[in-house]
Amino acid sequence: MEQMPDGLVQELERQHGIAIGEHARWAGDPGMWPWAFDKDVVKVLSFERDYDGRVYAMVESGDDVVRGPQMGSIRPGMHGRKVRLENLAPLARLPEPTRDGLSAANIFVKLSDGGGKLAIGECAEMGMEKMVGASQWEVLVRQGGINRAQFVRLYDRYQFGPALVAVAAEFNQDSGACGPNVHCLGLGQVAKAWPTLQPGSIQSPEWQRFGRMGTSKKEGWRNLQAIVDAFALKFKETRAEDAAKKAVHDAEVAAARDAKAAELAQESTATRAEAAQEAKAAADLKAAQEPEVAERDVAMAAAAKEQQREEGESAEEEDANCGWHQTGGCHWRGRREPEQDLGCKQTVPAGASGYCHCDGKIVARAGCNHGPFQCAEHCEAYQHAKQARHQEQERDRMWNREQEQRGAGGRAYGRRWMPGFEGHRSTFW
Repeated sequence: MEQMPDGLVQELERQHGIAIGEHARWAGDPGMWPWAFDKDVVKVLSFERDYDGRVYAMVESGDDVVRGPQMGSIRPGMHGRKVRLENLAPLARLPEPTRDGLSAANIFVKLSDGGGKLAIGECAEMGMEKMVGASQWEVLVRQGGINRAQFVRLYDRYQFGPALVAVAAEFNQDSGACGPNVHCLGLGQVAKAWPTLQPGSIQSPEWQRFGRMGTSKKEGWRNLQAIVDAFALKFKETRAEDAAKKAVHDAEVAAARDAKAAELAQESTATRAEAAQEAKAAADLKAAQEPEVAERDVAMAAAAKEQQREEGESAEEEDANCGWHQTGGCHWRGRREPEQDLGCKQTVPAGASGYCHCDGKIVARAGCNHGPFQCAEHCEAYQHAKQARHQEQERDRMWNREQEQRGAGGRAYGRRWMPGFEGHRSTFW
């Protein structure tokens, strides 16, 4: 390769934040920079690559020139010194990383976007099933996610970060990006651990530049914060999409409901119109009836009214001593319905509730489970029973008077009369 393609150079500038012609800062071991100056800041001259694909930056270094055979785009006699890109950093220093935002409470607020719960799908995307016990995961599945109190109690203080990193660390480490460093996550591990997370959404400088993330010390805090931020952004976008879909669905349901209501209203209007037409047709038919039929109906109605008047007068005469008092609720003690009262000899229809009265006494009670009857039947039975009781009382009085008279006669002779000796009364008298 004689020269680096312009497109590749521009991509390297964007990826690493280091532009050709500008200065960069030494990021390797302190004081171990290879250029001739005594400062850790140096001007970048070009980007080059050797035959193995490793990328270098050519930097100013006094009168130094490249020696030896050509290696890729690095040619003998080029001015400067070659430096691996991972040992250079943008001139502007990044803020010093802290773990203040990595407490369980702060992480939950960020992931939930200030809400009170993380959905079970969101928990699964982060691999939380591997971060808790089987019984705990079953509880989260049943309740549909995890709330803030449970999250903070489960990942006391700063325990969520190590648990999240452990999910990816279970997979085999990439051979290239991390090298022998075990405290490092490569692209393959991230893709396998969190397949729904877009790698480009992890805004870690180390990840963006070299496709790896150190997990120890301060750089680990920075990388972990970038992973949490990436998940938080993804969850927020997903919630917004779900809310938009729900709004569309609700609008469709409302539109369908309104259309159905309009259809029912139209059907109701048509039904009323048909009913009005039928009523008009019936009225026209009735008006067109023959005169003699109409006269007959009038005569029958007059006769029915006269019969009702006669029966009403008869009922009024009988109601003084006998009659039917109707009640509601299928119980003879129900609410009175005086407009339905009947005379003694008028027929009580089946299913009517109430009672028959005779001489001020209730002689029959009825619910709704009976056939037609007349109160006269019960009043007649009541009168017969009353007469029989009167006759029996008269006999009792006569017998008592006779017994009293016989007792008085026995005492007149000095002997006490005893019942049962009537046949031998002459013996004592």
